[in-house]
Amino acid sequence: MKDDAVIKDNEAVYLFNEQTYLHLRENIEGIGYEVFEKESPLPVEEGKIPREILGDSQRRIEAAREYYLAEHFDDPVVKNQNVAVTTLEKFRSGVRKRRSLDPHSLPDDDVRFIDLRYNELFRVPDGSMVQLKFPNGRQYSEKVEYLDDYHMRIGSAVQHICEFAERMARSHATVEPEPLTQQDYRVWNLEYDFYLTVQENNGLWEYALYQGDCSLLERGKLDAPELMIEEVRDEIVYTHNLGKNACISLSPGEFAQKLADREEIQSYRMKQFQQSGQDCYLLMQLKRDADPALRFASMRYLEKQNIAPSIENYEILYRGNLPAGKRSVPQPELLEQLYQKFNCAQPMDYHGHSLSVSDVILLNQAGKISAHYVDSIGFRELSGFQDKQERSSVLSQLKAKCDMPECNPTKCRKGRNDHAI
Repeated sequence: MKDDAVIKDNEAVYLFNEQTYLHLRENIEGIGYEVFEKESPLPVEEGKIPREILGDSQRRIEAAREYYLAEHFDDPVVKNQNVAVTTLEKFRSGVRKRRSLDPHSLPDDDVRFIDLRYNELFRVPDGSMVQLKFPNGRQYSEKVEYLDDYHMRIGSAVQHICEFAERMARSHATVEPEPLTQQDYRVWNLEYDFYLTVQENNGLWEYALYQGDCSLLERGKLDAPELMIEEVRDEIVYTHNLGKNACISLSPGEFAQKLADREEIQSYRMKQFQQSGQDCYLLMQLKRDADPALRFASMRYLEKQNIAPSIENYEILYRGNLPAGKRSVPQPELLEQLYQKFNCAQPMDYHGHSLSVSDVILLNQAGKISAHYVDSIGFRELSGFQDKQERSSVLSQLKAKCDMPECNPTKCRKGRNDHAI
């Protein structure tokens, strides 16, 4: 077998003398390493080999292995095997269990988990994640914090370790250290308040954070290829101060459906606005993942770039009714009043930013709909802002009509896919 037969994504695991595993993984600083004894759940040695030591070698993993053997491995290497990275899974799932260690060597702030007879099940370091599983199939992960030898904070609740054991027994539930996985894409619901997606892409971890209604809050990247995907999640949760929320794992399909449901809700809100029998308005702002060059861009800039504002880049933030008598108010004055309202006296149920350049106001006055771009000075009416959405709807209706019996060759000689509007 060639040395690099099971090297994957700048990572490899070697077994020396049938008893010691060396795990190497490339990161931005060089090559990180962990050493496991064959029967030990915890690494007995950890460290990193700086990039400058490895030089310009294209085979950095192999160079790091040779460097480690020369500098850190005292026993002669009789047998050297390159094994699958997934070999680590049995260690990863037990990294936090601390079962085989002498109690006197354990850190003072480990959190203990026990059964009803006070037998110790396992320990985890302060700040670790545990996974709770219930008979109905529900499972989620909670962060645990050490308070003292008999009390812990799990999620947002403070509990005695006996009280927690009784709670698990009553629910017929189980708790165990959360395993670290080799997955490259996962989705979590952070206790209904947020959704988080993490995906590996060309050596970087890309993440997206959504509000509970699936509106995008932030996209970002984490250049830490040495981390497992659950560790990336923990880093993002910590950075955004979301640590007290339970992490409920979702399948990609479940989250895709939630995003589709949000789009359907947006379409429904637009339809309500268009069909309203009362004068009303909509405030629309650019989606979080819209081109940053569009954000706060004046119409003068857009025209220079030959760009026209498109409804596909926007989402509905607020819908409101115009007070009676506003129909006689000139549109420029009415728009200015709305601008002042959403900058100086925002409604309690409004969750967008203050009305700014690049936002769009839609007015429905006596059934006539107009779109107005908030420019650097004043407002610019947008002709055709909704054309694409309306075009799709009309085209669908026309094609459906051409399938009806009355649309026969003597009246319509076009095929249903040949129509254009």
